[in-house]
Amino acid sequence: MTMPSEAKYRELLDGLRASATAFRAAESVDDDGKRDRLKAALSAFERVMLYLVSDSEVRDQGLLNPLGSLVTVLHNRERGAVTPQIDLRPDGAGDKPTGTMRELAQGSIAFGLQALKIIKQKEPSRWLAAVLLKEGVRTEGGGAITSGQINQWRYEIRREKAPRVAKEQYEALRKEFSAIRVEPGVGAQERARQRTHAFVRSIVLNLVHLGDVAPPRRVKQ
Repeated sequence: MTMPSEAKYRELLDGLRASATAFRAAESVDDDGKRDRLKAALSAFERVMLYLVSDSEVRDQGLLNPLGSLVTVLHNRERGAVTPQIDLRPDGAGDKPTGTMRELAQGSIAFGLQALKIIKQKEPSRWLAAVLLKEGVRTEGGGAITSGQINQWRYEIRREKAPRVAKEQYEALRKEFSAIRVEPGVGAQERARQRTHAFVRSIVLNLVHLGDVAPPRRVKQ
């Protein structure tokens, strides 16, 4: 096995930075913006593959073939070609897709708000929206996530009106958060605040690498 060199790794990081910069600079509100963002995402994907292929074991065993097929499909889609490989029907009941990343994002962000409410954070939805904006977590349409959206997602989950996956993600995070213990005594309230902020920030950071995943803002008819 031939591991990629440190120089190759530094080259990868430089390339990923360039791809990330291009991705953030492109707005996904029209076809040109969507194409630019897809091109940037593909370039990052290809850079990772180029780095890995320098390992003879990866190369000789064809370990990148699954990733290569995905790059081919996305490249053709970026050029506007029909891509039957990813033209799939929803695998659940009915015609509406379920279990999408947007539902995971909705559940995650909604519980982030709930955790902040537990510690009585001042203007919790605004605080969370600011963190999401700072870290670059946006809606599928590329827009900023507003405090109103965050409040609405929590409301839908608590009223059993949200998608199943969003509710399951919310519950999983609730159990994880409830396991966090803060010893009573002097400074307990501040420690609880710090741990909650760290927990919520970890939720946000887990969404960052997924790109634009949150449900788009609803337009009133």
